[in-house]
Amino acid sequence: AQKGTDSNIRNDYDNLYPWNKIITLNYDTTNKKVNAYYGDDTFAWDGSNGEVLTRYPKFWIKRMFPIQEDDGFYEYRMIADFELQDFIEVKQFETGRYEMYVDENNIGHSFSGVYPKYNANIKQFMQYAKNTGEDFCIEDWRIFVEETLYLVEYADNNSQSVLGRGVSEWSEKKALVAEQNVNRIIVDNASAFPIGRSICIGTTGAWNGGVAANRTITSIEQYKQDEISGYAIYFDGEPVNIAVGNDIWGSAQKTGDCNSLGMKSGCLVNDGRHSVIYRGKENPFSNLFKFVIGINIKDYQSYVNYDPSTYTPDTFDSNYSKLSYANPNNQEGYIKVMGFDKNNPLIALPTELGAGSGTGYADYCYSKNAGNRVARVGGGFGSGADAGFFCWYFSNDSSGSNWGIGARLLKYQ
Repeated sequence: AQKGTDSNIRNDYDNLYPWNKIITLNYDTTNKKVNAYYGDDTFAWDGSNGEVLTRYPKFWIKRMFPIQEDDGFYEYRMIADFELQDFIEVKQFETGRYEMYVDENNIGHSFSGVYPKYNANIKQFMQYAKNTGEDFCIEDWRIFVEETLYLVEYADNNSQSVLGRGVSEWSEKKALVAEQNVNRIIVDNASAFPIGRSICIGTTGAWNGGVAANRTITSIEQYKQDEISGYAIYFDGEPVNIAVGNDIWGSAQKTGDCNSLGMKSGCLVNDGRHSVIYRGKENPFSNLFKFVIGINIKDYQSYVNYDPSTYTPDTFDSNYSKLSYANPNNQEGYIKVMGFDKNNPLIALPTELGAGSGTGYADYCYSKNAGNRVARVGGGFGSGADAGFFCWYFSNDSSGSNWGIGARLLKYQ
């Protein structure tokens, strides 16, 4: 995977099916047709020619676990470009290249250059997706398909090490100077705030946008006046009034950070404050936790549904199959083992914790609180080493929302 601006990266999987047929496109939701593909003259990142989706072609998957070898137990994941016995067919589908943006009409979109939606719960995100089109929902069991593509390609559980850290490092500073009608904030150190970083400014602390929300850093200058020295962080948008103690903090990154990588995987800057991409899917982990629909949890037991027309949180009827294993009971930690259910082999959820940030699956699992819970995946903009393809959070109910949780569109037909 590419890390940095050196584009001379060789990846032999670029010539193998299905990886070589994964493609970003513009989709017209009104006329239900593809307007352009990445590489076409008419292709547009900004939504002016349709939703920016990434298509995955039809292929077949087989997951086997565990198999004992001389030096321990191994999980096998296999991908085929034709039908084979005991392989599961995965039909063509599309996901949003970007995390979901929601417009003033409560319609979900996948566009470049916008701030993704947060502070909404899983039911609200489902409605935003339905408003996009009748064949849309938010991400579901197909995330296990995408992680399998990654695992077969790179054979490494540590996705942050392979692709990049993503927007995972926390950024926060307090204002040193009071100013009126300005587009800057004076802080003692700006190293955690690169140009282009999305920020909010709270009155006295983070997780608050009382002074400013959804702004982008445009420049940084050294500052010295009287007894105060530091840095002036400039941001876009309407001027604001800054008080001493106002809190600038890094929030959900605006979409499109990885456009110049096209269909390549990796990142342009690997500092924990820039986006990462995997084959046309920006921020598959980090930046925002993403809700996963179709996985309902009751007292640490997960149930899975494969039919988008019947996805309903807090439901455990005949549309939902009980997995043969349970999530960790009132625990959190780095994931050591993923479960395997022979009737639902593609679903790989944590069962045993106790690894580290560089061992096991190298990602964290939060599995606290009994009762009805929903699933989210990937980690957020303050998750640090906890984030990655396999980072799971099972501790909130269906009403839960915050600044660090979003969703992604899925076109399933």
